[in-house]
Amino acid sequence: MRVGFVILAGAVLAIGVAALAVGSGPSKPSSLDDAVAQTRDGQWQQGLAFAQTCPAAALTTCASQIMEAMAGLPDSKLSENPRLALDALIGLGAIQVRRQHYFDAITTLERGIALHDRLFADPLPDIVPAYRLLLMAIAPLGERHDTRGRTAAARALEIANAKLPSVNSDRADLLEAIAALHSLRGRWPEAKTHYFELVAVERALARGDDSRFATMLMDFGITELFTGNPMGFEAAFDEGLALLKRIDSPNYRSAVDVRANFLARAGRCADAQAAAAAYEQEFREKTGSVEFLADGSCRPVY
Repeated sequence: MRVGFVILAGAVLAIGVAALAVGSGPSKPSSLDDAVAQTRDGQWQQGLAFAQTCPAAALTTCASQIMEAMAGLPDSKLSENPRLALDALIGLGAIQVRRQHYFDAITTLERGIALHDRLFADPLPDIVPAYRLLLMAIAPLGERHDTRGRTAAARALEIANAKLPSVNSDRADLLEAIAALHSLRGRWPEAKTHYFELVAVERALARGDDSRFATMLMDFGITELFTGNPMGFEAAFDEGLALLKRIDSPNYRSAVDVRANFLARAGRCADAQAAAAAYEQEFREKTGSVEFLADGSCRPVY
């Protein structure tokens, strides 16, 4: 039995708690404090089982306390049930990423990956979400962690290509994390390659999250713009805008404004002027994202 119990960015990250009999035997935890104490004493499987009884409103806080206690145990203890330990470490890493505790998340997730690599000669497909979370933790930390990110991305793709179907949600989520990492570093050709595949996989998956898919389309369009393909930018970005408008997204107006901003960043001032005019016509106010100068040049405000 696989039980999802960690919420990351509003979506359920399915991490596994194998079929443990909650509270079986004399070591049944009677409270969260008891579960944490028993976990620290080495009875971590009972502690994780107790996490399944945590009330939904306090699930993340409750589970994280138990998993943090588990993470303090040596690998020799976690090796008693490596699949469960791996799932719990991924779950803890997910919580840490959500809380923006990026260095803690990197430590947790790299430990989980190392445990996986040591115990499983043949990589498990379940390790791919750990790499995705690791890349999400690395991305905001700047270029000094770039080698770490590139290495993780390459290994994750190697495993995904070997273990996952070409149309698969874990694969799509990984591609999104890799593409975002490259975009943040300004590596537009690499980002474009991964966004291109991501959009194709998402179309095939048809997951129904229109707002998220619109963002992917616009991000893909931005990579087209910065790799010298303004027509590709217009096609992808405007498809994303149309989708946001169709679902009456609260992000639609700011996305229209951002369109002019990115055109200015790319030095396409005439196109930025046209985008700003379209924004003003639709919303009856001037864009605040681009400054247009008397000599015909322009500069992004942010």
